[in-house]
Amino acid sequence: MKKRIRNIIICGLLFGGILLMLRIVFQMSDEEVWRYYILVSGIILVGAVGINIIYQVKLMKKLKRFETILRDEENPDKFIEENESLLRRLKSEYNRALININLSAGYCDKGDFETAKNILLSIPLKHIKGINKVVYYMNLAYIYFRLEESQKALDILEQQKKAFSNLEKHPSLGGNIMSLRILKYIAQDQLADAQNLLITAKNQWTDKRLLKDWELLQSTINQLNNTSL
Repeated sequence: MKKRIRNIIICGLLFGGILLMLRIVFQMSDEEVWRYYILVSGIILVGAVGINIIYQVKLMKKLKRFETILRDEENPDKFIEENESLLRRLKSEYNRALININLSAGYCDKGDFETAKNILLSIPLKHIKGINKVVYYMNLAYIYFRLEESQKALDILEQQKKAFSNLEKHPSLGGNIMSLRILKYIAQDQLADAQNLLITAKNQWTDKRLLKDWELLQSTINQLNNTSL
C-alpha cells in the first residue's frame, strides 16, 4: 500500500511538471493550469482507487477458491502450497497477513499446531483489521488449547469476549466460537457444562468440518470423565 501511495505521489509530481512545461509553451493562464490539474488529478486518483478495488476483489475470490481445497477436497498440503505460492508474489503487508492466517489454518488442519502458532505470532497486528483480527485471535486461542497452553487461550477469550460474543451467530465463525467456549469449560474442568454446550453445538452447527471438532471434543470429554471415576 505504501508503495502504491508513493507511486501516485510520483505520478502527481510528474504531471505537475508536464503542466508547468505546457503552461510555458502554450502560455496558459493560472486558471487554465489549475483547471486541468484538478481534472486530470481526479481522474488519476479515481483510476488508482478503482484498480486497487478490482485487485482486492480478485484476491478475495482467489482466497475463497482456496477455502474449497480445505473444506471440500480436504487437502491441507495443496492448500498450503497454493497460499505459499501466492504469498511470494504479494507486496501488501495487509494481504500478506491474510495469507499467513490462511497458512496457519492449513497447518492446523495437518495437526502441526506449533508451526501454526509460530506463523500467527509472526504477523504484525497492525496489519490485521476488522473481522480478520477476530479470526486471528480465534485461531490463536484454538491453537493454544490444542497445545495445552490453556491459560494463554483463556486470556485471549477474556480479552476478546465482546468481539467473540458479537459473532456467536455468524454463519461462518459462530461454530468455531462455540468450539472455543466448549474448550474453555473443559480447561476449567466444567465437564457437565462442556457436554451440554456440545449437545447444543451438534444440533446447531452441522458443517462437515465442524463435525470433526465435535467428535474430538466428545472424545476429550469422555476420556476426562472416565479418568475422574
